[in-house]
Amino acid sequence: MPKVNIVLGRSEDFRRVYANVIRVQPTPTDYRLIFYLDCPREPISEFAANEEPKPPSEVTIDRFSQVEVALPLGVAKSLRDLLIRNLQQLEKNGPPSKDETRPMYT
Repeated sequence: MPKVNIVLGRSEDFRRVYANVIRVQPTPTDYRLIFYLDCPREPISEFAANEEPKPPSEVTIDRFSQVEVALPLGVAKSLRDLLIRNLQQLEKNGPPSKDETRPMYT
């Protein structure tokens, strides 16, 4: 069988998001990953000019929902295996240099 080059295109709707929180929600038919971005608000401290600022007694965190991804169980297992392999390699070799960064799909 001859080799065929496959070229993947990117949708116009594609967007990259950054998240620092993830919530996992298994369902009977799929596995949902909900990504959030938590941003603490800067506390407003009141103090006189000659006093040290006091730490706030409360901090407000704004949670921005970024995206929800629903994966069939088989795809979730493949993602798990991919993450384990890549994390083990990262722990063994350290972070890649800027020239080495590339998507890892295998």
